[in-house]
Amino acid sequence: MAPTQNSEFAMLNGKTIFWIIIGVFAGFLIGSLVNMMIVLASLLFYVPPDGLDWNDQAAVAQFIGGLPLGAFLFALAAHGAHSLVAGWIAAAIARPFRYSAALLVGLLTLAAGYMNLQDIPHPAWFGYLDLLLYLPLAALGASLVKQPDAKTVEATESA
Repeated sequence: MAPTQNSEFAMLNGKTIFWIIIGVFAGFLIGSLVNMMIVLASLLFYVPPDGLDWNDQAAVAQFIGGLPLGAFLFALAAHGAHSLVAGWIAAAIARPFRYSAALLVGLLTLAAGYMNLQDIPHPAWFGYLDLLLYLPLAALGASLVKQPDAKTVEATESA
């Protein structure tokens, strides 16, 4: 079926692709800052031992192995907030393509989360739950952004 004049494919041009890329980049960056703020806040409650060498995988694994459930809930909150905020920002910037932008940034956060799970040992339940959160929360972030009306889209395209 060929794209019609009103389909999303007909609206896709260099300008919209530019805003999707900017939205994904800005969303990922701002989401990462939110993630880091929550992770840093968690260190107030779950203080690492003095002299912990973060480059020593065995020492990090021992520290993480001794953490209580609350520490992992903090990490899930940080990762979930990253994806939610990233999806919201990406959708707000690439508004006519809000779900496309949000899911693209959701895929980036999913990839980053997977790499994190490969680098830092976590309990298995955490890994499964963590990976399941990224895409739905990015889509939820997009759903918080109001879809522009047809007049706004037409005005944006003609500018």
